[in-house]
Order: sequence, then C-alpha cells, then structure tokens
Amino acid sequence: MPEFLREEDAARGAPLPDGLDMVDACCYMALRGLYVMFQLGMISREEAAAEKQRLKKLRDDTRRQQRFERDVAQTRWGLIKATEAARSRFRLEPTVEHGFDLCAAIDGAKRRREATA
Repeated sequence: MPEFLREEDAARGAPLPDGLDMVDACCYMALRGLYVMFQLGMISREEAAAEKQRLKKLRDDTRRQQRFERDVAQTRWGLIKATEAARSRFRLEPTVEHGFDLCAAIDGAKRRREATA
C-alpha cells in the first residue's frame, strides 16, 4: 500500500492531478522528482528511501499542525458564540454582576468544550 496519495502516478511521472490540496500536491511533486532522480541513478535506493521518510514526516507534521490550528479556531469560535450575550451586556453596562455573568459564560463554554473533547 502506498504511503502517499497517488504515489503510483508520481512514480510513473504523471502530471500533477487535479483536486489535491497544497500538502498533497507538494508531496506529489517531491515524490515525482525523487523517483526520477532514483531512475537516473542520481541517488541510491537507500538515499531515496531516507528522503521519502523525511517527506512523510514533514507531511505528517504539517497535517498535525493544520488539525491543531483548526481545533484552536473552532474553540475560539465556540467561545465567542457561547459568550456573545454576556459580553454584550457587560459592554453596555460594565457592572460587577455582568462581569461575573461573563465569567460564568466563559467557564460554561470551557466545560462544554472539555466534555466533548
């Protein structure tokens, strides 16, 4: 089973397929070049295998970073949405009571997020 999306096509030197995201497109192009270098004898099988493993690690690290950034954005959006009314009340009338209400809304949103994680 290939370790990369459309790896067989890259090994054959096929053009970049449509529909890949940036990460998969970059991996495809890198693999295509790696296979050509190996076929031309510019690098050994061991060097090609090592490069492929580094490429796989970079891809996996990038995907993890993307998931983290998406999760942070979703958490922020959820917090904003869950606390919108309390924030508006506090801005219109910044009393201690409204401040406590805002804190309670933030705490409640955090607890809901932790319960679903």
